[in-house]
Amino acid sequence: MKESGRLYKVTVDCPKAPFSQTLIGSMTKQAGVTKKAFYAALKK
Repeated sequence: MKESGRLYKVTVDCPKAPFSQTLIGSMTKQAGVTKKAFYAALKK
């Protein structure tokens, strides 16, 4: 995930989609971004 010129990596124990909201929350917390920013980065 890249935002503001920074590259973020998150750890996912289960590499299969769809992800639960709990897992998405954990990924956004690891990356230090909001869910809105996380979803926006996925669309790029």
